[in-house]
Amino acid sequence: MKIQKVECPSCGSALDVNEDESLVKCQYCGCNVIVEDARREGYNYEMGKMKARSKSLEELANRIDALMEPLSNHSKVIKERNNLVLKCDSLGATIQKYEKRGKLMSYGYVSCGALLIMLILRLAKASTGSFLVWGIITALSVLAFAFFLICKIDSINADIDRIQKQIADCDKTIEDYSNLKKQNADIDIPKKYCNKKALTYIRDAIKSQRAQTLEYACSLYDDVLRQEETIKLQKEQIRLQKANMEELRRQGEQRYER
Repeated sequence: MKIQKVECPSCGSALDVNEDESLVKCQYCGCNVIVEDARREGYNYEMGKMKARSKSLEELANRIDALMEPLSNHSKVIKERNNLVLKCDSLGATIQKYEKRGKLMSYGYVSCGALLIMLILRLAKASTGSFLVWGIITALSVLAFAFFLICKIDSINADIDRIQKQIADCDKTIEDYSNLKKQNADIDIPKKYCNKKALTYIRDAIKSQRAQTLEYACSLYDDVLRQEETIKLQKEQIRLQKANMEELRRQGEQRYER
């Protein structure tokens, strides 16, 4: 005769009953238990637990899905921000170079060149008109170079403004990521899994209930990586074996030809 287990609805104790029994007395609390009702209640209780667990895992999978893009892009955004800051600093240093040294050095070169030409004209006993023409050319050269410097500095300042806006966008993304992490502080995903491939696998494993916890989903992903690495090594070994066989065949053909 088959023995089945039911739970006492009064004290929760496990009771052993024969399959043909419809009524049993609890040996712990003395309550009379109708077996069919106890079975039905136990079944409903287990089904309720399964539905609650399924709903909990579905919510966890949805939260991981919401974190997927911020987590996978976080390192990329930080790297991009650092590069933008370096580029901005470099442009700022270029402006300082133009402002502090460029003008004076350029004016000096232009002035020295003009004086040298005027000296040559003087020694060649050129007319006053020639001196006047070269003086005008020198003045226009200085003004043109000054205008060039101003345009160049304005262009660099425009680049700096554009880069600073990009830096501000990166800062906003990083701040949003920090706030999102605070809101999901109970979801602690190690940095090694913060990429789209890993997060997609972890989310799907939890959603399909192949993994009941985040830690177990991560361990399953590690198993997948190990399997992929093993397959990769096997393929490499097969490739080397084929290459060795091809080399042996080629050497054999060369010996035969000789």
